[in-house]
Amino acid sequence: MTPEMLLEQLFQKNILPRAVPINVETICSHYNISIEHKIYPDDTVGQIEFPPDNGAARIFINPFENSHINRRRFTIAHELGHFFLHKDSTPDGFTDTTRTMSRTTSYWDPVESEANDFAARLLMPEKFILSEGNKVIENFKTVYKQERIPQDYFISNMAQIFNVSVQAMTYRLKNLGII
Repeated sequence: MTPEMLLEQLFQKNILPRAVPINVETICSHYNISIEHKIYPDDTVGQIEFPPDNGAARIFINPFENSHINRRRFTIAHELGHFFLHKDSTPDGFTDTTRTMSRTTSYWDPVESEANDFAARLLMPEKFILSEGNKVIENFKTVYKQERIPQDYFISNMAQIFNVSVQAMTYRLKNLGII
């Protein structure tokens, strides 16, 4: 299932409002996926576990690697990507480290790259990027009486609206061809 299809289903069922930021905890709750904190002795960022008896999946979040809410949200969305895209391909689940969650490193790993792409599209849906982006631009023009908005101003405002990191928003805007 694509993140766009998932969101549309959740919007139609009134599970999520048609607004940003997207509530990943509500998505997990709807699919009976628990989110738990777990301390790891290494650089594990997050993990999703699929029980062998088709029971409820569990997402584990390393609180030390996810101390910022934006990082935590992206980690949960990434693990949801594994749930919706890769659940049938592995019996156990996935463990993600700072290396596998890295955009540049995951480029070479199709499964991790797909989970990162899923997370970006889930947290920053294109139609909301366009509508919110136009609002940011119009607000800037009104407040500052200038026609051209500085790119860093635009990116940081968009990141704040979507509750994602500036880096994640930058990648998403580049992938959409907006910047």
